[in-house]
Amino acid sequence: MLRLCTWRWELRWPPLSLRPSPACGRIIVTARFGTGAEYDAFNVASRIPELLFNLFAGGALASAFIPIFAGYLGKNERTQAWTLARYTAMLVFGVVAIGAAIAWLMAPAIVSAITDAGFGPAQTALAASLMRVMLVSTILFSVSGLLMGVLQSNGSFIAPAIAPSLYNLGIMFGALFLWPLGMMGVALGVVIGAAAHLAVQLPALFRTGARWQEQECRCADAALR
Repeated sequence: MLRLCTWRWELRWPPLSLRPSPACGRIIVTARFGTGAEYDAFNVASRIPELLFNLFAGGALASAFIPIFAGYLGKNERTQAWTLARYTAMLVFGVVAIGAAIAWLMAPAIVSAITDAGFGPAQTALAASLMRVMLVSTILFSVSGLLMGVLQSNGSFIAPAIAPSLYNLGIMFGALFLWPLGMMGVALGVVIGAAAHLAVQLPALFRTGARWQEQECRCADAALR
């Protein structure tokens, strides 16, 4: 049955909630950097990327796109399914990229608003820089999050199961090996992990017979609306 676990699919944004050992990431980061100004700046910097993801590529995507996509597959209407997936991917990617660009430009002002001007100039500048780096991971997740649902709807579970662990390993890599860069190393680890989260799913996507070229079909247009 193609219904599978589509209603259970969910992608969260957990910069410091790491698997397979939930406490491992926090232990590594706090051991390297403590829980002082840099740590606070990182936590503030992650809020806007998290918000963008949740607004445009998180719960709404899972509840709206995945059931329709799985429904097409269940009726063996694969052309319509892949057309819907392509249009949805382009839409979500575009919206998230625009939101990320706006947040990138306004990063210092956003940090000041979040902290109610509670950070000093140096801490505000650090948080803004961290935010700008982590916004790249939000754009990557806008695609990889969609792929998780697509693969699970096609009965492919291994890559979606591995992807979160690779994301976590990327963050741990940043904390362990890029620590001379300070908390910026952790932010770069977030991006590395997000890229790995996407990359590991691509071979599985190709094996499903995904069709991403233009199709002469308008059914998916109506479903996307």
